[in-house]
Amino acid sequence: MGSLMGSDDKPDVTATGSAATGRAAAGSPQLATVSNTSVAPSNIPLSAADWNYARGALGLALTSNETGPPVPWANPETGARGNFAPAAAAVQADGRTCRDFVATRSEHGKEVQLSGRACRTPEGQWDISETTKTAL
Repeated sequence: MGSLMGSDDKPDVTATGSAATGRAAAGSPQLATVSNTSVAPSNIPLSAADWNYARGALGLALTSNETGPPVPWANPETGARGNFAPAAAAVQADGRTCRDFVATRSEHGKEVQLSGRACRTPEGQWDISETTKTAL
């Protein structure tokens, strides 16, 4: 499997994991995190070091009520960076709330884009079922 949006140009559908949401305190804006227990680095197309930075951006992008600007992430140790953005409003599918997203990743001057879909589980986590490389 390689890194997020790896080096080959073939479409690649990859299961990526789950993101959970919660509130920091009463009256606080909703925060999103990705559960460390439900996402193993071997199950996502990112190095573990890069995923530590990317997962927060993914969770924030998925819980946004709008299709606004991308949520950026960057790993200063590896130089990898990218962003996640919701691609459309949430929809109901098979009794679950689902959301399409787009993402980019750049490392060593090469940028790759992907799209994906996430659905919220009954426990409130975002289950990222697949990602597909897309043309820039």
